[in-house]
Amino acid sequence: MTESRRYWDEDSQSWEDGFDRGTTRTVTHPSPLGQAPSTPGSSGRRPVLWVVIATVVILAATILAAILQSSGDEASDRTTSPATPAPSESESATSPPSSAPTGQALPDGYRSVDDEAGFSIAVPGGWTRAGSQNGPSSGAFDVNYANRDHQALIRVFEVSGASPEQLFADLGGREDIHKLGRPEDFEARLLSGQRMEYWIGPVEEGWRVIDSRFEAIDGKVYSVALHTRSGVVEEKRADEIVEVALWNFCPPDVVCGM
Repeated sequence: MTESRRYWDEDSQSWEDGFDRGTTRTVTHPSPLGQAPSTPGSSGRRPVLWVVIATVVILAATILAAILQSSGDEASDRTTSPATPAPSESESATSPPSSAPTGQALPDGYRSVDDEAGFSIAVPGGWTRAGSQNGPSSGAFDVNYANRDHQALIRVFEVSGASPEQLFADLGGREDIHKLGRPEDFEARLLSGQRMEYWIGPVEEGWRVIDSRFEAIDGKVYSVALHTRSGVVEEKRADEIVEVALWNFCPPDVVCGM
């Protein structure tokens, strides 16, 4: 506002009341306490600035929430749905079909032998070759593998001129043979035939025999027979010796793939 006051008038050389014709003064009243003087145009831009800031904050929060949700879904998928690995090419190529004939792994306490007569077989460890002779019925060989005191042995020989069934039938005519049952069919890897148990000599005093006769893959008939004295070999152990021998028998001049 413009206010009047006394001033010195140069023309009249005296003090006068009224407005100074050469000087005017604008007085600005102070603004209310705590408020800064307003700047023209500032009050209109401030609300716009706050709207922009709020929009940016909301957008950033939305993007962050979407990222966290995506990460959580991926972690959940990995936890609840693990992938099942496919079999490798090497595994598929080296795994034999279940029907492929394979030799029986030797149990502890057995060894494989390649006999000079041409056949191969598995016998208990410590059993050694105990001589040979011409086989019965004009067979090609007759070989024994016996334990240390010769109270148990495996006899291997080739039989000619008869089937396993006929050979067992012929045993019934011998006075020194005491049958313990009828012949039973069996199979062991690459061969099949008949098996019979009997005593040679007086029962409980002679030799107990588990005689397995079969036609091998070369078309010939063989016998693998376990002979034991009474009480020398337990029944369960005797059955095991026979099974291991048959599963690992291979006739002469034949590759059995053991």
